[in-house]
Amino acid sequence: MSSSLCIMVWENREVGKRYVVSRLSDSVNEEMDRQGVTQAELERRTGIPDSTLSRILSGEVDEPKPSQIALLAKALGLPFWSLMQRAGYTTETPDDPDEE
Repeated sequence: MSSSLCIMVWENREVGKRYVVSRLSDSVNEEMDRQGVTQAELERRTGIPDSTLSRILSGEVDEPKPSQIALLAKALGLPFWSLMQRAGYTTETPDDPDEE
């Protein structure tokens, strides 16, 4: 019985992980569209290699590195904490929402 419970928990974690990765990639893609930024331009701004950036933007990266999220946030003028929330690293909002 306990092994079934473990499998259920693992499956739920995977669904949750895919959901937050999707939220992050959706947010970055929406902001790119809003600003008219291409993937090539985002690659230039962030220095993230094209293949890695492509995987992040398509939601294929399970856990983007916080350093990559920081580069994306800076390149798009978004609050770092906001993208960290979307990536599932935190649920906290800073006392000062303008805080970097």
